[in-house]
Amino acid sequence: NSIAFFAGYGLLRETVQRAEQMFPRELLIVRPRPVDIAALRFNISTLDDAAVQRIAGIQGVEFVAPQLSLKMPLRAEGDIMGQAATSDVVIVGVDPKLISKDVCGGFTFDYDPQTSLPIPCIIPRFFLDMYNLAYADSLGLPKISESYPLGKEFSLIIGETYLWGGTSSKSATLPCRIVGVTQQSPLMVGVLIPLGHARALNQWFTGRRALSYNAAYVKLGDLRAFDQVSSSIRTMGYVVES
Repeated sequence: NSIAFFAGYGLLRETVQRAEQMFPRELLIVRPRPVDIAALRFNISTLDDAAVQRIAGIQGVEFVAPQLSLKMPLRAEGDIMGQAATSDVVIVGVDPKLISKDVCGGFTFDYDPQTSLPIPCIIPRFFLDMYNLAYADSLGLPKISESYPLGKEFSLIIGETYLWGGTSSKSATLPCRIVGVTQQSPLMVGVLIPLGHARALNQWFTGRRALSYNAAYVKLGDLRAFDQVSSSIRTMGYVVES
């Protein structure tokens, strides 16, 4: 009985630790407040640098890490187990400190305008599961381990998509390198690149410097501040998730 108890306790503790890695309790997700009009959804609040600074000033907040989507047509080309692959892709820029633990040793995840290529990328573990459980099984291909993508490079084509082809007069092909895999559930939003890269690419493509973030991650310094911080952010006109 004692052996069974301690074995069960150890399994439970491991499960809780794994869950906390995927769903960090101290991490809040802040989004602009939406409104639905017929079949369309619009944001009625703006999440910009000024809002990020206001949230960062709330007592109990350790840091605020904004998330910026690339506002342009995108597709990716690469090689998986010797097979050429191309697909439309969602790319979002995040603050490097948000995923520092997910960067594999020997790699960096940051932005330097002088040495910005290849663009470092973090991919969600969900991508590997999709490949192993669906694509590989259906085509009879070998499954891949979590370490396989590390260091692999692919091309990011800006200005065109796989489904719709070329849709813009501006186009570029940029090399990207996978430097880590994340299991954090809030970050299962697409391929992650440093926030600095996202800002620079958006400015180059749109010609505008103004920033409007689609989300921000708020790290609490103390879980006891959860209710106070959440309430303060909601009064600013934003949606808070955890």
